[in-house]
Amino acid sequence: MSFSSKDPVSLFSLKLMLGWRSNNVQAGSLKKRFRARSPVCCGRNNMPFVAMKNQADQRRLLLERHLDSLRACRSCPKMRSPPVPGGPVISRVMLVGQAPGAKEPELGRPFAWTAGKALFKWFKKELGVDEDQFRRSVYMTAVCRCFPGKNANGGDRVPSRDEISLCSRWLRAELSILRPGLVLTVGKLALAQFLDDVPPLTEIVGQAFRMEKLGHSFDLIALPHPSGASPWHRIEPGKSLTKKALGLIREHAAWTDRISSGEHDSAEDQGNSQNTRGSPRIG
Repeated sequence: MSFSSKDPVSLFSLKLMLGWRSNNVQAGSLKKRFRARSPVCCGRNNMPFVAMKNQADQRRLLLERHLDSLRACRSCPKMRSPPVPGGPVISRVMLVGQAPGAKEPELGRPFAWTAGKALFKWFKKELGVDEDQFRRSVYMTAVCRCFPGKNANGGDRVPSRDEISLCSRWLRAELSILRPGLVLTVGKLALAQFLDDVPPLTEIVGQAFRMEKLGHSFDLIALPHPSGASPWHRIEPGKSLTKKALGLIREHAAWTDRISSGEHDSAEDQGNSQNTRGSPRIG
């Protein structure tokens, strides 16, 4: 998978604004400037904090511009606009949901209704993080950003392949801007964006997987969808596997340092999970 002229953020602009490692002129000039001054405290990758803050500011600006473009998107005629993005949170952890429900466009934020209440209850109970803390420290995104509407039976309509494909450009851009160390998928539709073949939940929930997308490596931990329509996470073995997955998140280095003043471009710095299985590659 690669950027095209239709992508909301071009690879060139990403390199220009973030000082990509293959051509990190800005970081190099900043380092030279600091050598001539008094000692400066350094953070991750031995980069001066001022340089890291500058790159973090650029990353936030790029993300805010991305979200402005996303809010204006009307590419899918069957979708119920407007799009429902999360906030411009610069985080090492990204949560990928499926699509907004009927209430989310009214409330203006993802996971704002029944499924969200269950999701945040998990994180409060197992990780000690309430909804407000979660929203301020985790970047929240989704496979599709608009409410798909209802199907003939009155349930939420599953987005079409074309709609998923059109909306995937936003997710690709976010992965390139944020370069997370940990991606959390919620539900099978979200998981399918990272795995060609989605196995049964019993084979994947409760484990961490090393992934690669757009040339960037990260760990992936799958969660079941907290919908009230599915009993999977409330009965065994789903109940125990969900708790195990939340435990893996709690112990992951990207979670404990999800909001950091430092940069996190290095692949070696991304996934420090002790329980990562396999190394599926997608791109």
